[in-house]
Amino acid sequence: MSTTPTTSTPATGNNKPSLTGVRIKQRKRVTAANAKFEPEIFRDALLTLLHPIPPTDYDTLATKLITAGSTLEYLKYADQLFEIVLVGGLLQPGGSYVDKELEKRSTFSVMAQQDESEPEQGAAQHDSKALLEEIKLKIEVLRKVIMRYKYLQKPLEKNVLPALVQYITKWSLLEREQLADAAALLIAQGMASSECLQNLTKDHLVKDSVSISFLTSFIRAYLSAQSSDHLLRLLKTTFKDLADVFPVNQRSRAHVEAHFKAEGLPQVAEWYSKRQTALVKEEMGRWIVRNCEEEEEFGEEWKENVVGYLTSQQAEHSISSSDILTIGWNNFMSTFEWSGSKDQVLRVKLFLPALKNFCKKPMEQVNFLQTLQVFCYDEQKAMKAFPSLVRLAWDAELVTDNAVIYWFDKGAKPQGKEFFLKSVQPLYDHITEEDDEDDEE
Repeated sequence: MSTTPTTSTPATGNNKPSLTGVRIKQRKRVTAANAKFEPEIFRDALLTLLHPIPPTDYDTLATKLITAGSTLEYLKYADQLFEIVLVGGLLQPGGSYVDKELEKRSTFSVMAQQDESEPEQGAAQHDSKALLEEIKLKIEVLRKVIMRYKYLQKPLEKNVLPALVQYITKWSLLEREQLADAAALLIAQGMASSECLQNLTKDHLVKDSVSISFLTSFIRAYLSAQSSDHLLRLLKTTFKDLADVFPVNQRSRAHVEAHFKAEGLPQVAEWYSKRQTALVKEEMGRWIVRNCEEEEEFGEEWKENVVGYLTSQQAEHSISSSDILTIGWNNFMSTFEWSGSKDQVLRVKLFLPALKNFCKKPMEQVNFLQTLQVFCYDEQKAMKAFPSLVRLAWDAELVTDNAVIYWFDKGAKPQGKEFFLKSVQPLYDHITEEDDEDDEE
């Protein structure tokens, strides 16, 4: 009887092949990740390249920086690269320079170095326009480098600019203006977002007006490269409330507007005023909705409460009576879906007297009729109710005979004009006939 021989050697299927004498090449990124992080060596190498070049020879500087990217590890030392070309040297956490020796600073940087014994001297005497033109040339050097090495854009936007803005208390007024100009031009040219400006709302920057001084310089520089509309969109998306950049005791609407007017930026003051007014109107609308939804009888006490609230808001925020009428009416009508029922007609009749105080002048009355017209046009179910609503306003003495006549003759809006004029024709005829009879008497 034969037996199957046994063996102690492992199965050949488990043997892994080996490549004797073959050199396995690592990916460049793996090699870079395993390499030591030596920012001082990078700095020294970069300064060795830059120091021989005159700091105003911008074309040569751009060429040298672009060429250096093939030998220096820009991807690994992106933050350090921007620190050197923006503020002149490497920074510690907190914003202080790693080395105080001037030999360790770049002769080419956005931020000019002042005599450290007198850091604030000359801050008010410099020519801001000339300074901005000089910084534009320096930013053009950066733009060329970033266009060649586009991976540099993300660390500039996410790391460097937010950190530098957070450190602005470390530098003089002139240096802050230089950094503000540089940030404005980088953002205006699409090399970074405005995310870094959100740091201006931090407490340590807000106090002593450091933030608003920086932002004011930023705005001026930004307007040299982009339109006012572009700037205002940026401010709207960047700041929840522009007043947050001001010291706590200077955040009133009046103070914010006065600051920008005094700084020769009336377009910013006007935009802020309009934005704040819009926010106030939205809050007024919500207040009207809450108080109308909770009320059933619209009695005298309720009416006095509404009139008092609207009057105080009008005085505090300089809102026109015509706007008050539009806010009051549209938000009141938003509390229910119009069906034309008797209960709804009665509800409107009881509500209208609350608006009477804001409907005294002839044009305010005409504007209210226009508000009714546009509302009924937008709410298709209410179109047929327009003559009834006009009659209710007329009966409540919100609108006079002259207001109805003026609206009918030349004050109606284009929206559904022919239909609405025809529907109000009977009331118009009634009013004009009464006027004719009065004239005959």
